[in-house]
Amino acid sequence: MVDVGKLWVTVGVLHNAVEVTILYTLHQGGKIKSTTIPAWILSYIMLAASLSFFLDWPFDALWFKMQGLVIDYILFIQFTRMYFDTHKEFGDKTQRLVDVESTSRDHSSVESDINDKPVGYFHPRYILLLVFASFFHIFGNVYVTILLYSSHAYLLFVFSYCITFPLYTYFVYLDTHTVSISPAQKHIVLPDSSKLSVIFVILLALFLSALTGKISVIYQGFY
Repeated sequence: MVDVGKLWVTVGVLHNAVEVTILYTLHQGGKIKSTTIPAWILSYIMLAASLSFFLDWPFDALWFKMQGLVIDYILFIQFTRMYFDTHKEFGDKTQRLVDVESTSRDHSSVESDINDKPVGYFHPRYILLLVFASFFHIFGNVYVTILLYSSHAYLLFVFSYCITFPLYTYFVYLDTHTVSISPAQKHIVLPDSSKLSVIFVILLALFLSALTGKISVIYQGFY
């Protein structure tokens, strides 16, 4: 017989793969600059799924849960850094977006004066949608990890998806509809992607995931 939990891995790992793709894109400056990204994502899927399939209980569940928590923590940390870095650079002021092609034209013409009018606006607070979305998801994941056998904890975890992905979608909507005339430039300061910064974020996420697991073990011991 096949363990139902192992079958779930085939679906759950795809969700994690999407988050890994987002993190990779942020690391690359908001663009996928390398053609090797499919190979990296496929390698992650194979590694995460294979260990979950071949490890025995409870190590299979522990592995899949912990690596998922690490990814969720990193996503929340990176979105939070992105908001604060953007806020530090631009403050709370709404960014005025103009057609970058029009700015290179002769500004003495009447047509140029018209074209220099803003074509859209972008506010740094939009990024808070990503922060809140990732927070709700990691909160649900941590909650169900600690209250492992609680049905309401599982329902809360599932419900977090109902909040997280609509918020992600709404951010994409705002981001793509901010500019009514292309091209225009929005200014979002992405997190520092230096090696030291990346290592620190990964270690912090590993620590938080291990701490979550430790709290879960202690809680199960009491109850």
